[in-house]
Amino acid sequence: MGPGNGLWTRLKNDLSPDPHLTDVEFIEFAADVVDAVEAVRLRQHVAGCSQCAGELSSLREIGGVWKDSAAYLEARISQSKPVPSEPKQEAWWAQALAWTSLAPLGRGLAAMAATDDTAFVDFAVENEDDTPVDGLTGVIQRRGDEYYVRVAATIEVHDRYRGRMVDIAAVDNATNQLSFQRKIGLGQFVLIGTKLDITSVKLSARLIP
Repeated sequence: MGPGNGLWTRLKNDLSPDPHLTDVEFIEFAADVVDAVEAVRLRQHVAGCSQCAGELSSLREIGGVWKDSAAYLEARISQSKPVPSEPKQEAWWAQALAWTSLAPLGRGLAAMAATDDTAFVDFAVENEDDTPVDGLTGVIQRRGDEYYVRVAATIEVHDRYRGRMVDIAAVDNATNQLSFQRKIGLGQFVLIGTKLDITSVKLSARLIP
């Protein structure tokens, strides 16, 4: 670095409210091509500035001492690029194959609301590979204007699936938008809502690993 450039750098840093090292100063200081006076100033600055010290240490770690300005700047650019995020995983129900229509639960609302009659719709519980889980059966029940869901296990498999949860998703037929989703344990009736408009809704269930 020539005397003129060094003087300009010192004046610029003295006037700057945040006098960190410039790219050129990083290159020349790392390559040990600055004059003695400038080297003292830069060394003192790095000793008291954690940001510049960290930058200098990082650059040395990724490629040793940079003596080539083009390589240095390329490294700076690559450091500043955001790390690409992993693609968002699609919800399991978006690719589910087994669906059960809930339309039968929407029939005769006025009659059921006035009596103790109930309506049921059974549904299968699937594994992650879309095969039915042997011994598990789901039911969604409508009693008046309340909707309940339950997954039951046969005696033969009850102990095998003890403590496991089932993820239940209901999707609108027309829009493919999620209407509701619940994670429930085995054997319990869970209230999922009241006065639901589910005449155009389909349901799928998956055993959580």
